Amino acid sequence: MKHNPTRSSSASEPTPDPDLVTLTRHPTFTVVRIHAGPANVLTRNLWGALAAALRVVEADETQLGIAFLSGLRKPIFSAGNDIQELYAPNTSASRYRDFWLTSNTFLIDLYTSRLVTVAAIKGASPAGGCALSLCCDIRIMTSNTCMKSYIGLNEVALGIHVPKFWGELMRRTASRASGAAIDRVLLDATLMPSEQALDMGLVDELVNDVDALERRAVEVLESATRKKSARVMAARHATKLLGREAFVARWRTYLDGEAALGWEALADEGTVEMLRGVLAGLKGPKSKL
Repeated sequence: MKHNPTRSSSASEPTPDPDLVTLTRHPTFTVVRIHAGPANVLTRNLWGALAAALRVVEADETQLGIAFLSGLRKPIFSAGNDIQELYAPNTSASRYRDFWLTSNTFLIDLYTSRLVTVAAIKGASPAGGCALSLCCDIRIMTSNTCMKSYIGLNEVALGIHVPKFWGELMRRTASRASGAAIDRVLLDATLMPSEQALDMGLVDELVNDVDALERRAVEVLESATRKKSARVMAARHATKLLGREAFVARWRTYLDGEAALGWEALADEGTVEMLRGVLAGLKGPKSKL
């Protein structure tokens, strides 16, 4: 893996869709607000918009950090992947492969970004929202004092296996929990209250006031990027890559295989029936969870 200070970009690359994300530029970092109502469901288009936002910020040499937060009024960071993208009768193997490669290529790029990356997690962050958060360097989350707040990879509850490298990512991130403890929450599809996530090391700090969440993310990024020389930031990035390159190399190699494995599981009659029940139990816009 090359330790390049920036990822290559092209004028032909798409810009972030303003209907899905909004970028607020600060002198040394950018705040990305996700406002894909009603629940920031991670569709193919939203994953693509997040990827485009990351590329735009990385391409600006004045920008040293990025924060992702929800621009919705609801107590939700992201409700996770769009079930419509997972329900086999409504999609296809090729469409699912594109969805999977788009989402996971972005996650890998985020995990290896030259930027200081922050997830400011408001309220609920299951499945894909959890994966996005785990790929950031720093996670700040609301406590249950101010709103119902939980995070986790709960795919098993929907009859879907937890993606291999998402599970490994959680094990790598949980600095204060054993692998066995993480296995239990994955196998039980546990959505952990933010306090439990903090205890396990999956979240770095909590705020007790939702209005303080963005302020705290800005404070963290200001501290991490203010008056930092290009050499210091390059050394930080190189250190990040050295610690993650073997894991990321395996993840990249497995992307095509996991897309095929995922489609095989989603096309199984039992999975289709289970997801049909999930969709039938939801109404209107809430069908996207």
